[in-house]
Amino acid sequence: MSSKQVVVVFGATGSQGGSGANYLLEDGSFAVRVVTRNADSASAQVWSLYPTIGDMIKMQAAEVPQGKALINAAKAVGVQHFVWSPFERVVLCGTRMSRISMGKQKTAVDDYLKASGIPRTSLYTSAYMEHLIRPISADLKMPEGSCVPFFSVDQMGGWALEAIKNPDKWIGKDMHLIGEHVPLTKLERVLAKSTGRKDVVKALTPEEFEAMGKSEDPFVKELLLNTKFYFEKCQPENSLYDLELALRGYPQAHDFEAFVTYSKRFKNFVESL
Repeated sequence: MSSKQVVVVFGATGSQGGSGANYLLEDGSFAVRVVTRNADSASAQVWSLYPTIGDMIKMQAAEVPQGKALINAAKAVGVQHFVWSPFERVVLCGTRMSRISMGKQKTAVDDYLKASGIPRTSLYTSAYMEHLIRPISADLKMPEGSCVPFFSVDQMGGWALEAIKNPDKWIGKDMHLIGEHVPLTKLERVLAKSTGRKDVVKALTPEEFEAMGKSEDPFVKELLLNTKFYFEKCQPENSLYDLELALRGYPQAHDFEAFVTYSKRFKNFVESL
């Protein structure tokens, strides 16, 4: 019987959970157990243990009760360390950005976790560099002169592993996950060089930016609120994301140029163009 400490990873076939599981398995210090909402997915076939926790739609609707149930169960059995990824746009800004609907479930669970008294670490993610690979989000709209706080979600496990291996340092603390505040001009230059496309980044005038709030499309309004968060709260001179803190947690974090150089997913994306 293994004497290793057991770490259970939920959502192990997703971007965040998959990264966490990969880093833990590669490290080899822990007995890793994984839980996925989709045991039939291609990603799940690499794991030897994958109970299901419901389909995606049901999971979204039930995220708060399921999250609270996990916390209650963890507390009941004496889990030593609970690592959670809340939604930074709501939590870090408090009521200022409370209209953003995405992530309220994760925020509610994070509040419940902090009130529970369970030893915990919260990982506050910035924008995924991998989102630039998706056609739906490749046209990045931001006000002129903006920076975007980015990190590679494929490296998220690096921060999680650091928290788990050094509980005395990170229990009761928050970790910021960011590799760089990337200027739009740099995004445009690097993406144009890497992909041969010059239409990926679109800088909006202030008038165009504010006009998004008048749209009848709820997705556009949501995009405006998220963009406002980045523009108002995440510029290098006053960012809610502490890059120095992030690099203390994971010094190998990629900046944007390193991401396009080393990311297998980005390389596959470029080859598919």
